[in-house]
Amino acid sequence: MDYRIHKPQPRCATSDRPLTAGEPFFSALVREDGKIVRRDIAADAWQGPPEASLAWWRSTVPAQDAKPTLAPVDALL
Repeated sequence: MDYRIHKPQPRCATSDRPLTAGEPFFSALVREDGKIVRRDIAADAWQGPPEASLAWWRSTVPAQDAKPTLAPVDALL
């Protein structure tokens, strides 16, 4: 099964404030209306994974000129 997950959003899904480069945040994959939706939430607004989350992880907002990288295989397993 392959899923396309969009890149981090520039705003916190909880507080609607902008996320800045270098800022820690959490992402959660949530099933919503038959689709898998990514929710990016600032670390200071994180209250734990949303109900019905399929997965969640912590990350840092990349710099605008940063190239995408894949997660290590061990982390994905």
